[in-house]
Amino acid sequence: PLSSIISIFFNYYSRSNEKQADFFAKKHHQSDALISALKKLSAQNYSHLTPHPIIVKLSYSHPPLLDRIKLLQS
Repeated sequence: PLSSIISIFFNYYSRSNEKQADFFAKKHHQSDALISALKKLSAQNYSHLTPHPIIVKLSYSHPPLLDRIKLLQS
């Protein structure tokens, strides 16, 4: 039980770091390259493109692919 609660906080921290990395790529005009790489990784790993937000908050260590692409294209 305690480890589950702790992992929620670690996952939040990890997602936050990934978002910052995405902002860095966008700032340095590398959005297209990152989007391409993320799509390839997603296909290889059979990623779920539209996970439920609660599942993301509880167990995802990275933001969902579509969220990352939207951020990079905005």
